[in-house]
Amino acid sequence: MRLSFKYNNDNIYYTVIYKKINDIVIQIEDGEILVTAPLGTSTFTIIKKVKEDASNIIKSLKKDETHDNDILKETNEPAESYKAMYLGKTYEIDVIKDEKITEPKIKLWRGKFIVETNDMDENTINSILFDWYVDKATIKINEKMKQYEKKFKELPDNIRIEHLEDKFFKLEDENLVLDIKCVIYKSSMDYILAKGLCEFNKLDLQQEKNMMKQLGIGENINLLEN
Repeated sequence: MRLSFKYNNDNIYYTVIYKKINDIVIQIEDGEILVTAPLGTSTFTIIKKVKEDASNIIKSLKKDETHDNDILKETNEPAESYKAMYLGKTYEIDVIKDEKITEPKIKLWRGKFIVETNDMDENTINSILFDWYVDKATIKINEKMKQYEKKFKELPDNIRIEHLEDKFFKLEDENLVLDIKCVIYKSSMDYILAKGLCEFNKLDLQQEKNMMKQLGIGENINLLEN
């Protein structure tokens, strides 16, 4: 498995192999970085270890007579550059392809999304990210509803997340559907959820204005503001 990390704005590439050993071992062989990890070690653990040892790795590379600057200019560096927004902040997405992975993994770690998958297709990456958004949104909705359930007389049977093209929420029978933007933009969760609950309760404009004020939510919030 081929991974990389940034050091002084350069991408440093290294190869990971797994063996029956107890600890992660980092070696420089013929100008190449080889990381040997115990069987079952997570990719996140390996990345953390390599980044922690980055300065020593670079020193070893400079001492290695077989090393040249080509290791900083990997010819097979992926052309794809992925980025995603969460709560108003934009994060790079590092995609790690591993044919052995059956279930994709995603984690927001040290200012980056780390995605492990066996498929580098953009639609696949977007699907993995969407599922992550839904999980995070569900957690935040549950937290907010503990506060909001005391303010609204009627509550939906279910609140779910979808990608809505032209609206922030919609009502479906006794259910409330929120757009995925509720966790993408800063402060959008409070606004979209509260607005949806106001409509679910059939509040008129003045009642809605009073409710938003009680909840401490501005009426003219810019959801696209980072």
